[in-house]
Amino acid sequence: FVDFTGINLRPVVTVGTDDPVEVAIHNLRNRGLEQVMVTDERGHLVGVVTEFDLQQQVGCDPIDLTTTPTSAVMDTAPPSLPVRSSIAEAIDTLGTYETSNITLTRETGQPAGVASFRQIAAFVEASLEATDN
Repeated sequence: FVDFTGINLRPVVTVGTDDPVEVAIHNLRNRGLEQVMVTDERGHLVGVVTEFDLQQQVGCDPIDLTTTPTSAVMDTAPPSLPVRSSIAEAIDTLGTYETSNITLTRETGQPAGVASFRQIAAFVEASLEATDN
């Protein structure tokens, strides 16, 4: 069983469901991110907003970015796993969702970090090299 212990997860940037879309866009642009996590009032992961989501929804149907809540443009089924999940589960989930990033959540349901396929592959490769030596 190989889990995420030892992988440097990317920090999670979150916005609330009631935050205006402009807050999500600000975080995406100013932090150079591809996605921001959307959390409820208890900090539990409930969605994700990606650049692609915004291009599809805002670009095709202009909205007021200052008043429209993030919940109106978020994907409500972001790929996520508990942080104690196996690497194999993560790779399977990435393939199922056809994505390159997965959010890992704490036991409380709050986002703990984001792992990319590249990070996971590099970790597995380094682990295999270490066992060969």
